[in-house]
Amino acid sequence: MLYRIFKLWMRLCLQFYFRKTLVAGVEHIPTKGPVLFLSNHPNSFLEACIIACFQPRELHFLVREDMFEKKWLKPILELTHQIPIFRMKDGFEKLKQNKSTFSRSFEILHEGKCILMFPEASTMYVPYMRPLQKGAARLACGTVEEFNTPNLNVICCGIHFTGAPYWRKEMILEFSNPIEINQYLQSKGNEEKLSYLTQKFSQTLQAKCISFQTDEDRIHQDHLVELELSQSKINSSKSQNLEIIEQIRTTISNYREKKYGSDFASILADYHQDYRNTREVNSYHAAQNLTLKYMLFLTSAFLAVPAIICYCLWFWMIKKWAKKAIKHIEFYAPVRIVISAFAHLIFSILIFILLLEFVPLSYSILILVVLQVSLYFSVKATDIWKEIRWHVHTPSKYQKSKGRTAFELLKRRV
Repeated sequence: MLYRIFKLWMRLCLQFYFRKTLVAGVEHIPTKGPVLFLSNHPNSFLEACIIACFQPRELHFLVREDMFEKKWLKPILELTHQIPIFRMKDGFEKLKQNKSTFSRSFEILHEGKCILMFPEASTMYVPYMRPLQKGAARLACGTVEEFNTPNLNVICCGIHFTGAPYWRKEMILEFSNPIEINQYLQSKGNEEKLSYLTQKFSQTLQAKCISFQTDEDRIHQDHLVELELSQSKINSSKSQNLEIIEQIRTTISNYREKKYGSDFASILADYHQDYRNTREVNSYHAAQNLTLKYMLFLTSAFLAVPAIICYCLWFWMIKKWAKKAIKHIEFYAPVRIVISAFAHLIFSILIFILLLEFVPLSYSILILVVLQVSLYFSVKATDIWKEIRWHVHTPSKYQKSKGRTAFELLKRRV
């Protein structure tokens, strides 16, 4: 029950945090039977929240054991299907305790349930996929060998963010076709099976990730991804979302074929001009379009005033606290999202209780609903202002300001 409540609440929060969420390949996920989900892991527990919220199956999660040492957190972790696991850095003695973790995981999969695992074995905010450990292959092979599970499938999930530390950026999630484990276990020795499956998982996951060579490359090419997404209308169409992702990969490939790094400003300017040409036929329509955007921005900003008064100070304070208190960039976005979500919930309850002291119940509910609608318009105003910036400012100026901030955050990683 708690899992479903958190899933609904976190999905709303994630859609509030990200400007666009592009999800493709959900149709590949079996509706029943055991599934082992594997994902890249650049942003701590943010990937777990995203995969749980944007696909229909209920998940169990393998998380580091030290999280269970916090007494106040342990009941929540258990109620949301978290399973403790030790890592290499915890020491050999503790690693031996993973036998019970794997046994429990074998049983969960044999019962036809789903587990999410991060085979990179740690989280790191890097623009590429790191080498996979053999834990995922051991879990898959062990389930089949222990219980003779006939229909275990592995789904690889590639997640990409155009700037996870920033509010109202973009998120891309793509699920692979299922990998049927049984067909890879015939006539192979134990170590050979583990190596072969790990390589298979790595190739499949790499194909679903959007990887860059350096942090600077990521900042440059993320702007191209933003441009591509700004031209695309994201909806529930499975094939269309997949086409958008393929177009993004083509755009990045075209960028890499050009002069590497040093000529970025002119390359981005070319893509930016192509974007404007596809959206605006001539200068008259361009001016008309920009005028309409300014009108929409002013209208949305006016309707957002109640939410700005009631909520934005708290969100701003959380943002400032997160920048100072969170030392690792991998935890910046997920911690900020979770704290903001619970702060919004608690503050809304306090507002409702306060309203009940002065107005009837029906009016209290109405005012609270109006505040949530106003909060929605504050988000719309932010998005419209960003579109105006893309029209008015040159790409080089935009890249310079945002790129500098991104590098400052990246330098904080220790």
